[in-house]
Amino acid sequence: MIFYAVWGLAQGLFQFINGFYFSLAGARAAKVLHHKALMNIFRVPSSFFDTTPLGRIINRFSKDVDACDNQLSESYRMFTGTAAIVLSTFVLISVIFPYFLIPLVPMLAFYYFAAVYYRASSRELKRLDSILRSSLYAHFSETLSGLATIRAYREQDRFIERNAYYLDLENRPYFMSYSIQRWLGVRLEAIANTVIFCTALFGVCGRFEVDTATIGLVLSYSMSVTGTFNWCVRQYAEVVRFSPFVLPAPDPF
Repeated sequence: MIFYAVWGLAQGLFQFINGFYFSLAGARAAKVLHHKALMNIFRVPSSFFDTTPLGRIINRFSKDVDACDNQLSESYRMFTGTAAIVLSTFVLISVIFPYFLIPLVPMLAFYYFAAVYYRASSRELKRLDSILRSSLYAHFSETLSGLATIRAYREQDRFIERNAYYLDLENRPYFMSYSIQRWLGVRLEAIANTVIFCTALFGVCGRFEVDTATIGLVLSYSMSVTGTFNWCVRQYAEVVRFSPFVLPAPDPF
């Protein structure tokens, strides 16, 4: 009983240290990135503002900074946590059933190709969402700046329709992002069900050599790894797809 209590306290302590570290590191990284972007935008020549849309600059200091402040560190933390759970589960199954390594290698290969394919699509959709969001911000900012002129010429309806058009246009990649998440979920669930099937098969074949309680433990862990691995791949894609907004080549951010 004392051992389990100490084990639980140690687990809670390490989880607290992990969350605390990622919170501090994420806040510091977001502060550095924002400071560098601000210093660069203060030092660019005036011709930069003639060629760069205002919505793109607003988007950099609103949506992208918000992603670095709130989403990036949390995605890193959840990715490392889920990756550790998945790795420990595979090690546990492999220790109990060494032949599990034979189907594990091709299944991990399928996982890798699915993650790479999803990551590429997710990154491009994120870029498209950023471009269309910049157009929406630019149109909204221009509307606010010329509000007196719009009212004077009674062009409110046209600008309202234009704003609704930009909203619908910006929602398209957002909808597609959820669509490819469902696409990824179906394929990862299919691969994870293969993991469960192989674990159950090895458990039946080795029922005379392995304890029944151990087989039940391995089966329970293999069933829990389904959703964990799915979330791990998604968080990996989330972490990677933020990279083009951190160091884009053409602009000074």
